[in-house]
Amino acid sequence: MKMPASLWVILIIFSLFMLIHITGAFFYVFSMFRLSSSVGIWNSSGGALIIGSALYQLILPVVELLTVILIFMKKKSGAVLLKIFWSIITLMSMVSAFKGIYNALEGNGFSSMAERAGGVIGALLLPVIMIFLTYILFKSSKIKDYFQSMSVK
Repeated sequence: MKMPASLWVILIIFSLFMLIHITGAFFYVFSMFRLSSSVGIWNSSGGALIIGSALYQLILPVVELLTVILIFMKKKSGAVLLKIFWSIITLMSMVSAFKGIYNALEGNGFSSMAERAGGVIGALLLPVIMIFLTYILFKSSKIKDYFQSMSVK
């Protein structure tokens, strides 16, 4: 069975968030090693802490990449991981939207009522799309059939 179009859209958006996490982890690890080399922390016991925190930052991108691989392999564990990560990303976008709506209603950086209304609409756009895609991910029969087609064979 071919992958449904809705799952492709979800995977593309999930991959964009995964790219953001990979980029953030890379810059975090790079800055931690650069900072620790300039301070000379490697001679003390703080070097293990730096390595531990750097490896901790790399766990999320690795698990996200593993999720995408499992989805292409049609494994149910990939679907479960995608649902977990997608729910977390949706929750984060909703929190971000509430902050954006608060800033728009307070008038921070907006000079007119039309700009405030545009700020509210813009802040609501991503969470509405994410909630709609979350509903599709959890309720679509095509997505369920996609992951069950491997176990039937």
